[in-house]
Amino acid sequence: MLKSSIAGLITLSVLALPAGADTEFEDSIPIEVAEVLFDASLNGQFEIYSDIADAFPPFELPDNFTVIGSTVQNGNLRAVVSSAMASDAAIQQLIAAFEVEDWQQLPAFNPPAQDTGFVAPGPITVRTANSLCHDDLGRLSISAAERGAINYFAIFMYNAFGGSQGSCASQIARQQQSMAQMQFSDGVRQYMPRMEVPEAENIRPRGAFIGGGSSSSNNSAETETNLRSDLDIEELYKHFAEQILEQGWEIDSEVVGDRSANGTWTRAPEPNLELVGTLSVLETSDSNYELRFRLRAEGDPGNLGLFLR
Repeated sequence: MLKSSIAGLITLSVLALPAGADTEFEDSIPIEVAEVLFDASLNGQFEIYSDIADAFPPFELPDNFTVIGSTVQNGNLRAVVSSAMASDAAIQQLIAAFEVEDWQQLPAFNPPAQDTGFVAPGPITVRTANSLCHDDLGRLSISAAERGAINYFAIFMYNAFGGSQGSCASQIARQQQSMAQMQFSDGVRQYMPRMEVPEAENIRPRGAFIGGGSSSSNNSAETETNLRSDLDIEELYKHFAEQILEQGWEIDSEVVGDRSANGTWTRAPEPNLELVGTLSVLETSDSNYELRFRLRAEGDPGNLGLFLR
């Protein structure tokens, strides 16, 4: 095993750079420099390995993976491996390798609500945490990053994870409860349709996210944004209406005029839950539109509250 350790303090002249310089390392970084750069506290508790450090919990690396290296810093462990496999399939293989060693996968939180409403065209990219728990060893996480044709996977294990977290069974129960509470706080917004704007159109959201302004409660939700488009109002309305129909909604009524268009849809995603959604498209000026979608759960408010819990 190749192991390098900090023998002593490195003089400041080794790291000195001209004022205002922005020169990147082109080939390799001297090991002494790397250790100091990544040793945040400069206490010498940072080690770099070309394979997986002995301190890392045992597991058998699946085929088609290559070890990039690992680090140990103040008890925190990090190993990086790579693979040409698809990211999702590779992560599942890594998880299975740890499950053989009595690790348990913790439930992942659902994607955030920003993936619904008015969004930019393109595939949904949702990154969820892949966390595992061991009753004796604590917790670790697996994350992925793509660089060219190769996927890299970082396996983290922090010394903060330990017995104080409780058993894996209790951690899983707490996380499931938190997920249920999060879903309840979303109310009917979890049923908001995803409406992609036309390709190459200029969307101008009012808020921090592409969905623009939004509001919600347990029984209702609303999202709106502004859009500049060369499509006429009938074409623009049809663009969104077709997407809503594809997501299981049924048309109830629609009216398309010269300056505005409105459509109402219904959907029953669960027993005893009836949803009504209304899309409004308003041309505020030449080629400028205001888009709004209102979502409401119909029925007795008490029953709706029980269902959404």
